[in-house]
Amino acid sequence: MTEKFVGDSKTTVKEGVTCGKADLGAKPKQNWKLWGFGYGKKKKEKGMDHNTNSRGSQTAEVNMEVEGQLKGERDVPFQVYGTLEEMMRLSRLEEERVLHMALRHVVRLGHEKGDSITFPSPKSLDRIQLRSMNLPTDVDSLRGLIDKVFKKREETFDMENTYRQFVTAHGRKTFNPSLAWPACYAHTYYP
Repeated sequence: MTEKFVGDSKTTVKEGVTCGKADLGAKPKQNWKLWGFGYGKKKKEKGMDHNTNSRGSQTAEVNMEVEGQLKGERDVPFQVYGTLEEMMRLSRLEEERVLHMALRHVVRLGHEKGDSITFPSPKSLDRIQLRSMNLPTDVDSLRGLIDKVFKKREETFDMENTYRQFVTAHGRKTFNPSLAWPACYAHTYYP
C-alpha cells in the first residue's frame, strides 16, 4: 500500500487499483487519476516531459519517426502536398474516359489540324469536365501529365499518331477550294 495525494486529501490506495463508484460518488470534487492504467504518470524518456499515457506515447513516437522520415526526404511540407496532388491527378488520368477526354483536349488544341476533327463533344464541355476533376486545361501542363501516364505504362505518347487515330475514328472537315460550294466542304476519315 502506498500513500498518494488525490485532490486536497491524502488517501491510501493499492498500487495499480482504482477506487470504486461509491468512493467516486462520495467525493465528486476530487481529481481522480487512474494509476493502474498509466494515466497521469509523467514520462521522461526520449525528451518527453509532459503527461502521457502508455498508448499515446507510442503513437507520438511513431508519428515523430514518420515526420522525421518525411522531413529527411523532403525539406518543405508543401512539396509533399504537391507530390500527393500530382499522384492523385495521374491516378485520375489513368481512367479510360478521363484519358480519352484529355487526349481529345490536347489534340484539339495542341495539333495544328486538331480543330478540324469532328469530335462528339464540344470544347467547352471537355474543358469544364477537366476542371471539375482538378486536371489542368492548359495544353502544355496536361500534355506533361499525359506523358507521365504513358511512361508509367511503358508507352510513348505521339501527338501525330494520336491525331491520325482520332481522324480515323471521328472524321474531320476538309476544304477543297477547287470545288464549288457545297462540294468544297467534305467530311473525310482520312488524315
